[in-house]
Amino acid sequence: MATKEAHAVTDNLWGDLPNVEEGPTPRGILRQQADILTSQTRGMLSGAVETTVVEGDVVVKLLLIAPYLGNYEVEIVTVRYSGVYVSPLDVFSSVQGRGATCIDIEEFKAYLSEILQSTEVREAVAALLTQSQS
Repeated sequence: MATKEAHAVTDNLWGDLPNVEEGPTPRGILRQQADILTSQTRGMLSGAVETTVVEGDVVVKLLLIAPYLGNYEVEIVTVRYSGVYVSPLDVFSSVQGRGATCIDIEEFKAYLSEILQSTEVREAVAALLTQSQS
């Protein structure tokens, strides 16, 4: 007696999916800056990036960490955007206590540069480096 096997046919109902777009993302940009901080301070300070989801939005934070001070952390900047669309981006500088909405990645990079080169961030980096050497 021959048995008839049922062959499951899987239909691709998605069609052709779009290719992944190459280009900078907020998380990638913050990760690069974290790596640069770690490199330029020769590990006396390190940068870290934390990513979470809050109410459907992606939230990415850039942290300054002082390993020689018990991993003391300073939150430098928080970026929040829709999980689906990368812009607009809500950017908040915790060290400066101010924020802005950036309409695209280029505006974000320019604003992030202002934050990272600000007096407040430079003073925080200098203070933590001094304390880490003691």
